[in-house]
Amino acid sequence: GSSRFGSDNQYGTFWGISGAWNIDQENFLKNSNVINSLKLRASYGSTGNDQIGNFDGLGLYGGGGIYNNGSGIAFTQLANPKLKWETNVTTNLGLDFGLFGNRVTGSIEVYNKETRDLLISQPVQISTGFGSITSNVGRLTNRGIELTLGGDIIKAKKQGGFNWNTTFTFAYNRNEVKELYDGLKILPSDNSVQVGQPLGVLFTQ
Repeated sequence: GSSRFGSDNQYGTFWGISGAWNIDQENFLKNSNVINSLKLRASYGSTGNDQIGNFDGLGLYGGGGIYNNGSGIAFTQLANPKLKWETNVTTNLGLDFGLFGNRVTGSIEVYNKETRDLLISQPVQISTGFGSITSNVGRLTNRGIELTLGGDIIKAKKQGGFNWNTTFTFAYNRNEVKELYDGLKILPSDNSVQVGQPLGVLFTQ
C-alpha cells in the first residue's frame, strides 16, 4: 500500500515465479570433460512503482490567494482519486556455463520488461486553471540482452602463485514508448516522449 495514490487505488498486488534446471547434473553431461556447469533459468513477475510526489493524488490548497481584496487560500492541485501503481512486468531467460574445469565461465541473458500504467504528468485544458495532473497514461517496453564471458588466462598451480583472470561484458537495451493517452503520438508537455521511439530521445516528425 502507498498513500501517494488516489483513495480508490492505494493497494497493489505483485508476484513472481522463477525456476532453474541444472543441466550439468543430467546423465548425458554428468561426466563431461568439457562442460562443468550448465544452468538454464527463467523468471516471470511483476513489481510496483510509487516514485511520485507524496501528495500527487490529492487535491491541495495553498496560501497566498487574494479574494475581494483580502488574503485567502486557493486550490493549487487537482485531485486524481484513480491514480494507481505503475506496474513493471518482467520476463527473463538466462544460461550460465562453466567450461574446461571452470577456467572459462559466462552467462547469456535476455529479458523483456513492460511498464504498464506509466506514471506521467498529463497536461490538462488551461480552462481548468491548472497545467497538468499526475496520471497513469502510458505503456513502455525495455528489451535487451546481456553477455558475460570470463576466463583464467594464467592460473597458478600452487597457492599464492600468480593468477590472471579476465572478464568481458556486453549489454544491449532498447526501450520504446508503446502507448500514450487519447491516441496521442507525442506527449504535449514533453516531445521527448513519443510513441514508437525510445524514452527521452528527441525526434521530429
